Amino acid sequence: MKKIISVFFCLIIFSNPGLAENYYFKNCKMGENFIGNFLIDIEKNNIYRIFKNTNSDSVLEKKDKIKFITKNEIVSEVIQSRAGSEHYFQYYLDAVADSVSIQKYKKDSVIKLLTPDGLKEISICEDVKSDWHKSKTKKQIVEEKKQKEFENEKSEERLKAKKKKEAELQKQLQKKKIKQMNQYRISIDGKFFQAAKPEQKLKSEKELEKAFNEKAVEICAAKGSFDILEKMTLVVEVGETSAFPKKGLTAGIRLGIRGIVECK
Repeated sequence: MKKIISVFFCLIIFSNPGLAENYYFKNCKMGENFIGNFLIDIEKNNIYRIFKNTNSDSVLEKKDKIKFITKNEIVSEVIQSRAGSEHYFQYYLDAVADSVSIQKYKKDSVIKLLTPDGLKEISICEDVKSDWHKSKTKKQIVEEKKQKEFENEKSEERLKAKKKKEAELQKQLQKKKIKQMNQYRISIDGKFFQAAKPEQKLKSEKELEKAFNEKAVEICAAKGSFDILEKMTLVVEVGETSAFPKKGLTAGIRLGIRGIVECK
């Protein structure tokens, strides 16, 4: 049924007496499983796109608008893809290479503009009629001028958006750099003591805590206050120390405190 509809669709296009001239790109291999036919109605500014799936014989038929025409190329308008709301594509009918090129686009979530999504996909066509440049109209010349102006305008918009994005990124980096300039590392080691005496450990931790805060106050005196971004007490040395009042040696440790403060 699909095949009959497609044949009927093509007959209507090519038998239309209103067409001064017919141009087409036929039998274009679009990937592994599709054959594409592109029938061009310049007077109505339409491209009739017909894709056939060679595996299932199913047919997809669409009518697209022509964006602009040059001597050697016809370009469709940007078309939303069935892949999703952020995906678009545009195709180029090349009279020199007898080919169809498809450019995919994706809408940038930040600047809300379409950006190319990969390289153009090029398909060679077996049967092409593309001598439209011999019958160029004033309308086409005006359209080319409009397209050029449109492209220049979009190019300026993309450039402005890019510069704005770069300026924001630079501003963030500068803020981060200034913030890092106000950050200082503090490293203090305590006294060596007998590991078996928990009261010595508690005393060492309190002394280190006090020394850390005093050092932070000293460093940030010009700013007046500080935030502790990171602070950790850890064992920095393990060894032996006097077992006094007993004779001999016993296990000993040294604690240290490490951290980062930010002056404010």
